Amino acid sequence: TFGGASVSHAESLLDALAAAYQTNPRLDAERARLRATDEGVAQANSGYRPRIDYNADVGSVTTNIRPNFNSSNGNVNPRGYSVELVQPVFRGFQVTNAVNEAEANVRAGREVLRGVEQEVLFAAVQAYADVVRDQEITRLREEGLEFFNQELRATRDRFAVGEVTRTDVSQAEARRAGAVGDLDLA
Repeated sequence: TFGGASVSHAESLLDALAAAYQTNPRLDAERARLRATDEGVAQANSGYRPRIDYNADVGSVTTNIRPNFNSSNGNVNPRGYSVELVQPVFRGFQVTNAVNEAEANVRAGREVLRGVEQEVLFAAVQAYADVVRDQEITRLREEGLEFFNQELRATRDRFAVGEVTRTDVSQAEARRAGAVGDLDLA
């Protein structure tokens, strides 16, 4: 696995690198973080755009007048609305500085992503090299075991004809057992 992502059947180093680059969750998270940082530029640029405000109100007023026992009633329904368009001309460089800051954050985010990419790809190369090394060690240990198997057979044959002692056979068996242990470890 490369940083938590599973790569199955990578046949070459390039395949392993491509799989790590495409499927690593750490890279996906860093790419998403950079996209979110990119949104800050659009938000900062919104300070250059006009703003529209609107307001509406509706009311109801009832009046009762009773002068000299003469009564009159009046109902009034006032309504009002307003629309305001504001185009900022100068805000003391606040918008310009906000845009510059957002763009600098995007550049910094890109460099962080580049660093994460390097770490992930290095881990992929290291894991691939470890697998290749371990496969070669296993192959060599298998060859060594085959050598000790042949040596043990030859020693037993020589013991059968009386050329070597039981100690020589035991030593050959011990060397073979060591080779089996080394192969299991590999």
